[in-house]
Amino acid sequence: MVDEDEIIRRLSRRVSCNECGSILNIGINDPGGNRICPKCGGELVQRDDDRPETVKKRLQVYHLSTEPVRSYYDKRGILSDITGSGSVKSVQLKIFQLLNHT
Repeated sequence: MVDEDEIIRRLSRRVSCNECGSILNIGINDPGGNRICPKCGGELVQRDDDRPETVKKRLQVYHLSTEPVRSYYDKRGILSDITGSGSVKSVQLKIFQLLNHT
């Protein structure tokens, strides 16, 4: 699980290059925020579905769709939550540890 504010922050920083199609992150791949692709020099643009207000709506739909599934597995005692905060490597390690212990 990841805090919703963090999800909104992460997705609202996502941009793509209108030339090469690379998906990048403002602040990581474009630290100066100049909206220029470091791979090809193209313009970095944000998709409408990555804007904060759209991400919030997507999260509402996600919760409505997944809560019944979560509840189903939770009632059977087979639901495990993994904190999705941290580096990709650390989250991956948590998942592998959980899978190896089940």
